Amino acid sequence: MRIERRIVERRGRYSVRGRAIDDVPRILFAEKCSENMGREDQAITRQDQESVHAGFRCTVPTMRSLRIIAQTSFLILVGLSLAQSTAGQDASRTFAREKLIGAWHLVSMDEPGPGGKMRHVTNRTGMLVYTRDGHVSVQIMYPPSEATASNDYVLNGYEASFGSYDVDEVAHTVTHHVQASITHGLVGKDLTRACQFSGGRLIIRSTRPDEHWSVTWEHE
Repeated sequence: MRIERRIVERRGRYSVRGRAIDDVPRILFAEKCSENMGREDQAITRQDQESVHAGFRCTVPTMRSLRIIAQTSFLILVGLSLAQSTAGQDASRTFAREKLIGAWHLVSMDEPGPGGKMRHVTNRTGMLVYTRDGHVSVQIMYPPSEATASNDYVLNGYEASFGSYDVDEVAHTVTHHVQASITHGLVGKDLTRACQFSGGRLIIRSTRPDEHWSVTWEHE
């Protein structure tokens, strides 16, 4: 009906908006396409607006998710850093203990002489042993010229004791828990010694302020 209303009689022929009736199908098709394109443009515009709104709605949780991810990543990095630090400390402590394990033979002893002057002694023999399961033993034999030497550690020129031990990596000390000794006064005591590794040797010193000696051992 709409098409018929558009058709008017002019000069004995039908025309549509000034064009011959023969052009009616093509004209109407073009108009139909134009109308459809207009509707599509409107639909696209609405979709774009909805996409913008949808995009805005999606952006908010996305940014929030990114913040959560960033915070989680930071906490993970902090946790890993602390774990690595703790692992490093444990590894260092284990390394020091591992270096102690084994048998060491006596190289020399530095101690005050009769006049208080320090002397370097190399004519004594001895063995120091640290086991992996935490046991320690030490024996030192003095030369015949010192066969009568006796003190808190030595009896008639001989020193011997055994027990368990602990390592304090922070303080760089090893503590001998004496279970038996040739001098009974050491039994049950905890003897803390400063220890130092130098060139494949172990240097042990007393931590007591009234004792000024050191013993150098070399790994077997």
